[in-house]
Amino acid sequence: VLSDLVILPWIPSGYYQRVSGTFAEEGQRDESSESRLVLWAIAFRIWQDYPIAGVGLGNFSPVKEGYADQVQDLVPTQSMFELIFNRERHTHGLYQGMLAETGAVGVVLFLALLIGNVTKPLPRMLNESDKANIRLVMQMKAIRAGIIGFSVSAIFGDFQYIETFYWQLFLLG
Repeated sequence: VLSDLVILPWIPSGYYQRVSGTFAEEGQRDESSESRLVLWAIAFRIWQDYPIAGVGLGNFSPVKEGYADQVQDLVPTQSMFELIFNRERHTHGLYQGMLAETGAVGVVLFLALLIGNVTKPLPRMLNESDKANIRLVMQMKAIRAGIIGFSVSAIFGDFQYIETFYWQLFLLG
C-alpha cells in the first residue's frame, strides 16, 4: 500500500489501468491481459523443457509454436489461441522471456550482474565531498536509478533485446 502511494502519482493513468488489468481476478481481465499470463505460463513450460541454457535469445516465438497442441489447459478460448499462436509473439516480460530463452544459466548471470550493480558501493576514490568527482558520482547514481526503474518495468516488457540496458550495467560496473 505504501509503495502504491509513492509510485502511483508517477504512473500515467492509461498505463496503470493496462498493468492493473493483468492482476485482476480471473474473468475480470481483458483478453490482452489474459494473453500475457498465458504467454508467461508458456515461457515457464518451455523453461521446464530446456532448464539449463533455454532455447536461445530471440527463439521464444518460434519455439512457442511447437507448444500449440500442449497448452490447451492454459488457452481458454479459440480467440486467445489465435491471439497467441501462428504469429510473432513474445512473453511481455524480460524475466519470463529470459528464463525460456537463456535458461537458469542466463537468468542467474543476468540477476548477478543486475543486483551487483545496484548494491555495490561506489569506489572510495569517488566521494561526494570531492567537487571534482561530484558530477561523476551523480551520473553513476542516475545510472543506478535508471537500472532500478528499468528492472522493475521489465516485468511487463520484452526488454531483453534492448542494448541500452546492458550498456548501463557495464558502464556502472
